Amino acid sequence: MITSLPIFLFKIFNFKTKLILRISGYPKLNFLRKFFWKLCSRNIHLVTCPSLELKNQLNDLNIFEKNKIVVLYDSVINLCELRIKKKEPISEDLKNDNFFLSIGRLTKQKNFEFLISTFYEFNKINKNYKLFIIGEGEDKTKIINKIKELNLQKKVFLLGFQNNVYKYLKHSKAFILSSLWEEMGFVIIEAASCNIPVIASDCPNGPSEFLDYGKAGYLFNNNSFKDLLNNFKKFDSDEKNIKYNKILAAKKNVKKFTVFNHYKELEKILVN
Repeated sequence: MITSLPIFLFKIFNFKTKLILRISGYPKLNFLRKFFWKLCSRNIHLVTCPSLELKNQLNDLNIFEKNKIVVLYDSVINLCELRIKKKEPISEDLKNDNFFLSIGRLTKQKNFEFLISTFYEFNKINKNYKLFIIGEGEDKTKIINKIKELNLQKKVFLLGFQNNVYKYLKHSKAFILSSLWEEMGFVIIEAASCNIPVIASDCPNGPSEFLDYGKAGYLFNNNSFKDLLNNFKKFDSDEKNIKYNKILAAKKNVKKFTVFNHYKELEKILVN
């Protein structure tokens, strides 16, 4: 995780080994980091990033030569594992529920209190849905208090950490990503692989790209209560064929994130 030391050593000793730097997430590009990367850029053979949006952002910063920056999509989906895990059963009670699903650490980044507050308003309009959240984290108490504050104990449920999220995704009506920032978002790729509609924030740096800017899912403005509520309503009212076309478009994008595709793309990078 600490990239500065090897980069510094390559700068000092000028090793013949090719150094490949992976930049992911939403990097905090303060003055010192930008200066350090610029200073050492000649000693870096290639820079990989997990989304086209991040590549474009790095190009705009003019830290590295543009021909050094390449997109390498993450290895998210193991197709053999997916087939097995999707077959595992969940309890009959959950299976028979109409529920939205969200997954992630219970932290500020995932923005679950915002999601619960918006779901509360949607629940006033349509009481047929529940909201399940999978994950653990430091904000668990805050989230529980938010559920109690809005009297949603019979509508919103924290399922804790789960080894197999696919069996829950398979039975959900839609997956919701409410994050303030994210990479491509492993969970939306996992949801798409289960043929589930995705409702996601257009946060940096990747969910919008994966969902083809709304063609492959439902996108709402980052942290916008009004826009997420509108997307809840739109999802609920859309015809089956509209949802199907979005699911199909997202499923096509999943191919970029398989273990095999990642291996083939990494092989190209290593032999150059």
